[in-house]
Amino acid sequence: MEGMSKSALIVFAIISVIGVVGGSLLLIDGACSGLDVCVGVRNCPKAESCSVAFFSVLLGVLGIGVTVYEIK
Repeated sequence: MEGMSKSALIVFAIISVIGVVGGSLLLIDGACSGLDVCVGVRNCPKAESCSVAFFSVLLGVLGIGVTVYEIK
């Protein structure tokens, strides 16, 4: 399996870091606080923003892991 090109790897790393930072800021800002108002409510925007923040951090960390693996 051939790895990514150097420039693609740099772009991928930058996007991953932005995902981690952005998601972390959303979580710190309280994206997942007060979810009790969402109990029994379908498509609650607060729950959706919490999910987006969580997955942004998760995917960003995975992206950084892939970048580190590709560099080695």
